[in-house]
Amino acid sequence: MNVDQLIQTGGGEKLFGYKIWYVKDKFIEAERHVVHKSDDVMRDPTFNADGESKILFVPDADQSVGYEGRPLKIRHGISLTGKRFAEQANATDQFIHRMSDEESWANMPTYEDWLSGNRMPSIIPGMLVRGDNAA
Repeated sequence: MNVDQLIQTGGGEKLFGYKIWYVKDKFIEAERHVVHKSDDVMRDPTFNADGESKILFVPDADQSVGYEGRPLKIRHGISLTGKRFAEQANATDQFIHRMSDEESWANMPTYEDWLSGNRMPSIIPGMLVRGDNAA
């Protein structure tokens, strides 16, 4: 939604792909993501929880799939602990509830709140769902 806002105010386009997270010698994770592209400049307007000012983003070669058509996360464990973590995390992905755009705007901190240290909680009461995504 942040990229949509940038496009509305200044043009450009969405670039679909994956944000890469790596824990040395443990595991690697590719998280479904979208960035803003204008000319040859890519910009990520997402507030990263740990305050990263740069991310590793890998664009997908197939841009026709869109955001929702991609896996939420792709994980690969390197160490035994990393493999166990990846297996457990993959098994729990089915329980993640994706908020509607309206729910997201109502729950996400503003940029000013984020700058002051306010972060989005990992779990919001009432948002957990069964594996069939029924409420």
